[in-house]
Amino acid sequence: MKGIVASHCLSVSASSPNGSLEAQVAATSGKTLGQLVGRMFGTYVLRDGDDYLDPQPAKSDHGNSFTFRVTRSLPPESYEATQRRFSELVELRNLLVHHFLEQHDLWTVHGCDEAVAALVAAYEQIDLGANELRDWAEEMEKTRQSSAALLSDPVVLELIVNGVGPDGTVHWPTAGVVYALRRACRNLAVDGWTRVDKAASWITEHEPAQTPKKYGCTRWRQVIHEARQFEIRYLPERGHPGAWYREL
Repeated sequence: MKGIVASHCLSVSASSPNGSLEAQVAATSGKTLGQLVGRMFGTYVLRDGDDYLDPQPAKSDHGNSFTFRVTRSLPPESYEATQRRFSELVELRNLLVHHFLEQHDLWTVHGCDEAVAALVAAYEQIDLGANELRDWAEEMEKTRQSSAALLSDPVVLELIVNGVGPDGTVHWPTAGVVYALRRACRNLAVDGWTRVDKAASWITEHEPAQTPKKYGCTRWRQVIHEARQFEIRYLPERGHPGAWYREL
């Protein structure tokens, strides 16, 4: 259950290339069974038509972020029944840990027989729940592997990472070059404005894969104009006009 809760939804972005798994595993490791059941329903297990309840929405300073999410949608009746089964497992766990010895007289043969019968019944109930969770985890892993195969396609990667579609169309708000220009701006800006030529040199050094040509442009000023994510001005410097830009 901890594995399902921690890994059914993972987010990756340029600012967090290793994704959110490590933090989610750490956050889940200390949860009680009751807390895990409460988290699992509404995030991994959903009613048909329900919206996903993200307990920790992904945050990124880069438009290009990718979220992998696996959910299990059930009809309302099945959802209620499944939630009830796991809630009963929580009650069973609390009974076994805190009250089992109070409820059975282990000083008599009859009491021991009743205790054994109760433990056998508890084991059967726990085993059913464990097998159900195991099936869910195996299905999740198969889905993850299929998604990984899809994401290894260079065309798909180019769309996700750089915002460039198979036909060359650029989705500028999530384009990798726009992120590079934003980074350059944040590192080089003077009173909020950055010289285009200095930004181009900075990007060539720090993100050499990001070039105007990749996005069907011939110059950096054309990239800034086409992206429509920045304001561009021509300001005089040493008697000559220079191109400067800033984030909108």
